[in-house]
Amino acid sequence: ELAVADREPEAGHDPAQLWGYYLQLVAVEQAFKTLKGDVAVRTIFHQHEARIEAHIFIAFLAYALHVTLGRRLAALAPGLTPRSVLDKFAAAQMIAVAAHAKELGFTALGITGGEPFLLPWLPEAVLEMVQHLPLVLLNNGTLFVGERLERAAKLAHPGIALQISLDSHLPDINDMARGPDNFAKVVESVPRLLERGVQVRIATTTAGPLDSPALDPLKALVASWGVP
Repeated sequence: ELAVADREPEAGHDPAQLWGYYLQLVAVEQAFKTLKGDVAVRTIFHQHEARIEAHIFIAFLAYALHVTLGRRLAALAPGLTPRSVLDKFAAAQMIAVAAHAKELGFTALGITGGEPFLLPWLPEAVLEMVQHLPLVLLNNGTLFVGERLERAAKLAHPGIALQISLDSHLPDINDMARGPDNFAKVVESVPRLLERGVQVRIATTTAGPLDSPALDPLKALVASWGVP
């Protein structure tokens, strides 16, 4: 049962004016969400006043363009949001980079930057990019469950390899550098990807030589998955 509290406006305040204030508050909160989300503004500690002013100006300009884009879309393409358009621009830019890299004589490309598989549009863009050059996608191997696993399955292509980091055959040692439960998630993810025909590479960060006997247990674990 839903209980609704009927609150009267404070004496002397126009209800319409109070509602306007509330809408302004919602707009301000949405602006901060946009700046931290779609516009991806982050804290930078500047040492000079001119750089501080420039940072504020660029952030405001980006927000103004985001709002303008939203209003244009509302009038011309109501089904689209600024976020979806920015995603399409990002995908188109990545495909253009792959095409240009091939023209310049590149033989392969690597994709990294945070965790690429947080981007839902990534697999489709990668399938377009691989038409130009072979690709290696660097990722932490911890997100391949449910819908993300099925999206990754689309990357079962001879020109695409997923590079996953694993630093030790011992969970505690590996997770010290890679984060809690990283080892367990990678051990679960790699066979799932291989079952779906996705090529997997394992990368290791080590202070010693690659032929050190200390790495033999890790190599044996990787070989047990069928990863070369």
